[in-house]
Amino acid sequence: MCDAGCLMDVGYSSFIRLVTLVLNPLVILPLFLGVTQEQTRQQRNATATKAICIATGLMLVVALSGESLFRSLGISFAAFRIAGGILLFRSAMSMVSPPPETEMEGSSSADVATFPLAIPIITGPGAMTYSIVLVEEAGGDYLKISAIVVGMLATFLLNWVCLRQSEYIVRLLGKSGLGIFQRICGVAVAALAVGLAASGVQETFFPHLMG
Repeated sequence: MCDAGCLMDVGYSSFIRLVTLVLNPLVILPLFLGVTQEQTRQQRNATATKAICIATGLMLVVALSGESLFRSLGISFAAFRIAGGILLFRSAMSMVSPPPETEMEGSSSADVATFPLAIPIITGPGAMTYSIVLVEEAGGDYLKISAIVVGMLATFLLNWVCLRQSEYIVRLLGKSGLGIFQRICGVAVAALAVGLAASGVQETFFPHLMG
């Protein structure tokens, strides 16, 4: 059982890992501005709030029930790691080679808050996969899981603040700066995806090599 310091470390670690990898607000910003380019500032803020609320609810449901659902379907967690690694790698490739701006035309409709913002820009397959992995690593310790949930909520809060200040942040860093940062994050996510898939392959086919 974790003490208070341990729980703080678990929550902080979850926050840092999510922010620097699959839920990085600086990676999400260009896509957010692309799909909301025809909206006013007030509409954009409302869209950001709705998208973050939907994404947060979805992430928590998937993270807390995903493993149980897969096990009830007879899917081993090792197989999930392999599939999750592949999906996460695809997310990494989209970060390294993002789609051209012409493929992300804006819309004045509030529907963009659900699709494509909440799903799949903010909570895509990679993010959902990684959230399940984080909870699985807690090993059923409810205090650790609670700390991870707090870390997730803090991550989404940071994303919400950044989306509402998206125009200022883009002016500050510039599109080229955001692009460079996005590609660096993509390489990091690709490395994470390879490790995730490799651990699933090892557990499935070479269990005797597990430490």
